[in-house]
Amino acid sequence: VRVLETAPAGVLQRQPRWWMNPALLVKAMRVKDGSGSSIVQTSIEADGSNLFSILGFRAHLVAAAPSINAPAARVAVFGEPGGFIAAVRKMFTIETSHQHKWNTLQLTYRATTRFRAQMRHANAFVALKLAAA
Repeated sequence: VRVLETAPAGVLQRQPRWWMNPALLVKAMRVKDGSGSSIVQTSIEADGSNLFSILGFRAHLVAAAPSINAPAARVAVFGEPGGFIAAVRKMFTIETSHQHKWNTLQLTYRATTRFRAQMRHANAFVALKLAAA
């Protein structure tokens, strides 16, 4: 809940989400709220539109996210998806070459494009850190 309290108001207005490693989601399922219910809900328990939700906000499982369950480790991120931009250029270049000839292929191809990823709003995300030991 402290992560939600520290998130800027604008983030809470733009369909924020959680991102975390699947291994840590299983551990988060053990965390209970004041009434004894898990803070993590499955789609059956919630509205059915999300696979998992944490405190009512959609949770995305990301295998590339940190999976370290240690004191003071960052285990999840909460924020607005539009705070980070990943852009792929619509123009692709395809080149051919006759120089590399193998037994089966007489022509080689190379496709290139441009990609850029950039943080759009520095305060669009809040990290969830575990308590220090």
